[in-house]
Amino acid sequence: MAWLRKFFLRIDHYPLSYRTLVYVLLCSSTFTLIATAAQLYIEYRRDVSNLHASIEFIKNSYLAPISASVYKIDSEHLKLQLNGALNLTDIVHLTVKEPRRGRIIETSVGDLTARNLMRRDFTISYSDASLQKRNIGTLTVSASLDGIYQRLWSRVLTVLVTNAIKTFLASAGILAIIYWLITRHLNQISNYTESIHPAKQVAPLALKRKPLPPSKADELDRVVSSINALQNRVKEDIARRQTYQERLRQAKQKYRTVADYTYDWEYWVKTDGSLEYVSPSCERMSGYSVQDFKKNPELLGEIIVAEDKGIWAAHNLNREKNLKPGELQLRIRRKDGEIRWIEHVCQPVRDTQGVLLGFRASNRDITERKQAELNALRDRAELTHVSRIATLGELSAALAHELNQPLTAILSNAQAARRFLNEEMMDLDEVKEILDDIINDDKRVADMIRRLRKLMRRKDLEFTSINLNQLIRRFAELFNREAFTKNVPLVLELAEGLPNVQGDEVHLDQVLLNLILNAAEAMETVDRQLKELRIWTVKHDEKSVRVSVRDRGPGFDEALIERIFEAFWSTKPEGMGMGLSICKSIIEAHGGRLWAENNPDQGATVSFTLPISTGNEA
Repeated sequence: MAWLRKFFLRIDHYPLSYRTLVYVLLCSSTFTLIATAAQLYIEYRRDVSNLHASIEFIKNSYLAPISASVYKIDSEHLKLQLNGALNLTDIVHLTVKEPRRGRIIETSVGDLTARNLMRRDFTISYSDASLQKRNIGTLTVSASLDGIYQRLWSRVLTVLVTNAIKTFLASAGILAIIYWLITRHLNQISNYTESIHPAKQVAPLALKRKPLPPSKADELDRVVSSINALQNRVKEDIARRQTYQERLRQAKQKYRTVADYTYDWEYWVKTDGSLEYVSPSCERMSGYSVQDFKKNPELLGEIIVAEDKGIWAAHNLNREKNLKPGELQLRIRRKDGEIRWIEHVCQPVRDTQGVLLGFRASNRDITERKQAELNALRDRAELTHVSRIATLGELSAALAHELNQPLTAILSNAQAARRFLNEEMMDLDEVKEILDDIINDDKRVADMIRRLRKLMRRKDLEFTSINLNQLIRRFAELFNREAFTKNVPLVLELAEGLPNVQGDEVHLDQVLLNLILNAAEAMETVDRQLKELRIWTVKHDEKSVRVSVRDRGPGFDEALIERIFEAFWSTKPEGMGMGLSICKSIIEAHGGRLWAENNPDQGATVSFTLPISTGNEA
């Protein structure tokens, strides 16, 4: 079957019309051969049946006369009868054998040289009125199938030639019909589709035949309609694509214009570490050109100062791990050696399928802003110090009174001791008590002066681990005087086991002093029996401790409670509006929060939180 496979592979290279003709011929020939074989078999069976019928005819029509001739020993008449039977179709030989006087007498007509013989033997018997029926010989009839085969072969040639001519003519007619109805139009469609080009206009396809109404449209009409519709859609898609390409070009131009002329330094780093884009502002900020960064993307990390390389590495690791936007501030060293502060912001870039394409970053030079912040910190520290001095100045009379009391006591005790020393019988125990009083008053004055010097000293924030309860107790011992609190009793409720906080002792003293003075002033118009200033501490949450200062004054106006911490805003006519603002800045510098709220019954409470530090508990 290899030759048949090669044949089909070979004809596949020919045009469709030739292949159609070959397939039609093959199919027609196959069906013709099958039909011819069936017809010849039927005729063969008919001829064989006719041959058997001839033999039966000899038996029925010639056997009786032959028997009579044999019985009468009439040889001439016997031969005439045998020759008559020999004329039947396909009968080629007849033989009569009769036993006579111990010998076999044989009478034959015909020829036995033919092939494919069939033989039938018939018994010759004779009977008359006086004799019983008895066998007197044998008739052998020989028939040949050669005639049948020859007639079949003649029919085969005739049928094959006739059918081949009919098949060829039918195939040629079918081919012509197919060409006229289909192939020529397919060639036209093929040539038309080859001529279609996006750059030139092509008229709609129309077949070279009489147009059919839409209700009678055939397959070719539908193909033509589909091609014309497809061509229209392609034209529309091309027009839309050109429009989109123009919009994309304009968008890219706008983006590049914005990116190239933005004041910030923009860049896009891909997932493999290479730089897709770097804005020209990089040279103004770093001193290195766009090509310097594109040739060596590692330069982004190399220009960072050594002290900030750690936070840069941590930022990159967190960025690649979490794939979220991030920002940080760091310093870079320009090409000329100058140090500049940079604010870096980055975010991941993804395509429409969510695949990570890299990271887009923006660097902004904040050197001037950092310098301004540093100046602001210095100014705020100066203002805080001035505020402390101003507060202590307001308390100068009270401070003088508080210092005068122990000094007067020291003077009185010293004079009394001198008198005891002049007596002949002096009481040493009494003198010892006087000296102890002098020592205690001296320590009291020394402690007060030490804490006042701390408050008056100019210093920056220095965070240490502070026992907050102890700080409040010492503060209360110093300032829990009628001269300071204006006859307002001070009550402490300090939680036991309170964790240490991280803070600066002097600045926290300033916050407490401001809050206590404000609370005492708020209760000036309140009856003495109702006055009370309460300070309590509590663990606010797992990370912070809360301090609250509560008074029993009139409270805050709810509409203005959010403004009391604003600078230069005060509820007191003579106030400057700096006390609570400075307190808020100090607490926020500690990482805490300061807020105020009215009490449900009377007065207001000002609270602040401080972060917990590792250290001993109160």
